[in-house]
Amino acid sequence: MHGQRGAGAAKSRVAAVCDPFLVLAAVADGAVSAQAEPTTPTPTQCDLLAASAFDKARPANVPGIPSGKIDAARAIQACREAIKQDPSPRIYYQLGRAMEAGRDSGGAFRYYKYAAERGHAHAQNQLGYLAYVQGDYSSAIMWFQKAVAQGDADAEANLGSAYQKGQGVAPDLSKAAHWYQQSADQNDAYGQYELALMYQYGRGVPQNTGLAVTLLKQAAMQGMAEAQKQLASIETSASPQATDSQPRRYSGQETTGIASADGPVAGCLNSSSDQSPEAVTTACTRLLAEIHEREVAGTLSPDTRKVVHVVFFQRARGYVTESRYNDALSDINEAIRLAKMISGQESAIVEYRGLRGCLLSNMSRDLDLAISDLDVAVRGDKASQDRKYAASAFECRGNAYLAKGLPSRAVQDFSKSLELQPGNQEVLNLLASAQRKTDTPQRPGSPGTMHTFICRIPGNVEPWVITADPGQKSFGIEYRTEDTKMTLPRNSGHLW
Repeated sequence: MHGQRGAGAAKSRVAAVCDPFLVLAAVADGAVSAQAEPTTPTPTQCDLLAASAFDKARPANVPGIPSGKIDAARAIQACREAIKQDPSPRIYYQLGRAMEAGRDSGGAFRYYKYAAERGHAHAQNQLGYLAYVQGDYSSAIMWFQKAVAQGDADAEANLGSAYQKGQGVAPDLSKAAHWYQQSADQNDAYGQYELALMYQYGRGVPQNTGLAVTLLKQAAMQGMAEAQKQLASIETSASPQATDSQPRRYSGQETTGIASADGPVAGCLNSSSDQSPEAVTTACTRLLAEIHEREVAGTLSPDTRKVVHVVFFQRARGYVTESRYNDALSDINEAIRLAKMISGQESAIVEYRGLRGCLLSNMSRDLDLAISDLDVAVRGDKASQDRKYAASAFECRGNAYLAKGLPSRAVQDFSKSLELQPGNQEVLNLLASAQRKTDTPQRPGSPGTMHTFICRIPGNVEPWVITADPGQKSFGIEYRTEDTKMTLPRNSGHLW
């Protein structure tokens, strides 16, 4: 599943996720569609700074720029100016890309939606993608289908992914292979990669390792790291399939009710440490397809229904290992949703939220949700019992605070992580980076030492930083945000 993409053909790490609850909107009367635009319009600065290489509507002489390399400030200004001269869906889509690069999720969503409603195919795909990763599958499918009708290769691959995993549509591996083929025929690396896996393991198509290798080479030549890794695994192993091994129960979760699906259960819920991530995710996908078939047939047992969330969680873990972070985020959202419907799953939900928080933090996306999830994780039972888990949770939350421009809080969390797991060089580097970004000492001292406090002021989205010298009998307090600085008069200590 992919929306905007970065360098090469690797799937993107979208910077921010917007409100996914999209509604069906009719194309505005008289709106100019992407297809109605000239094929080679004169490029603007907006095109040069924010066009996507995967957008067919971009000027033919503009190569496009990866989302991770957009200079957000310059691109936003250039696209706002371009709209005055050419208020076309393409320019609005590019303004959305610039907004997303600048971590303005609300602005990005607004302009993507404006362009999508006026027929811009790649904006339609992007809205579908944003809905998909938040679990709003019906809206995702609706937007993918609109984009597919215009031949958008990304949307074709994304629709294939939805059919493969049975999200928003009934699982259908034949349809998944069809849409991956449509995407691959347009030389889309993601479509080529996913279709290659279908052929490698015989999912929805006859098994054909030779064709799988050909497709992987095509994707690898475009710089797709996942394809390069998979190609290497085939070339160095005569049998890329999962090996049989002694099963171990996953996380103590009960699997009663699906014991008849021994193959998928052993490969997914009872996966062994020597199984490849691909083998785990494949087994979990097969297991979910079997569960869906029983659901449709009315033969799904109550016990099975209670553990479906575990299957999604385990597949999410496999996707993380494969660096398929967007797919992992989609599955972990589904695991949380399902677990909340079952009593007695509080501990599981806390663990699931911890994984989601770390994913969002590492992707620098939806940071408020990441921090909220990790707040729960660091206070959970697992964090109190597992020092390594707690250290990772504090590290992830520190990363989120650092990305939000709150280095003082990041310093606190990185320090806690190091207390739990001393000598972690990666965390030491993060701590040093956070300390460089804060302009106040981080250790207590005598009068004359400035202390930093973080307070959430009603009516403000971001917490304000308060600095004060406790050695003064009456002191001033400085409230700082990224764009505001105000010093209160002395004798304001009662505000503490």
